[in-house]
Amino acid sequence: MAKRADNSLWLGMATGQLLRVAAGERRALLADTIPQTRKLFVDASDRLWICSNHGIQSVAPGSTRVQPTTAPSGLGEITDAAQDQEGTIWFATQGGLLRWANDEWSVLKPDDPMGAGFAAISPDRGGWLWIGGASHGLLHLHVQGSRADHAQWITDPNITDAAIYFTQTDSRGWLWAGTDDGFAVFDGRS
Repeated sequence: MAKRADNSLWLGMATGQLLRVAAGERRALLADTIPQTRKLFVDASDRLWICSNHGIQSVAPGSTRVQPTTAPSGLGEITDAAQDQEGTIWFATQGGLLRWANDEWSVLKPDDPMGAGFAAISPDRGGWLWIGGASHGLLHLHVQGSRADHAQWITDPNITDAAIYFTQTDSRGWLWAGTDDGFAVFDGRS
């Protein structure tokens, strides 16, 4: 589910329906059909990004029309999206990290020892990203421009062998990670 600036709610159903509930309405209308939708994300400009196992679609600010994007192909499942402080949109995919900045796509392929790709992404401060492995572990990655200049897999035994389903940084800067074995919380210091 995602909420846009006009207070409409957008819902991606497991059965492929993309539904829109306009502000003040009680009925959802079918906006499109997008099989295997994984994530709905609204960026700071109010663009709705729709991530699926088959690519990325978007809905422009002020519009209700779903449009395909020109994202690079061959990345597999696109499971998560987030926006960093500089306005860059990041996507977690089976084939690496997809980056949308200055109206251009680029792909970063950090070391992925299991080769399963990435399932979750959460921007941190100062160019850092928390990236959840699709089948294991958590990567703390620093990106300078369009390249990664520092990467560290977290070695905590509660995280190392866990599949990470989501990551989210709260207002204190603490990282929350949902895993196949429960939740893990990191305060950024210890």
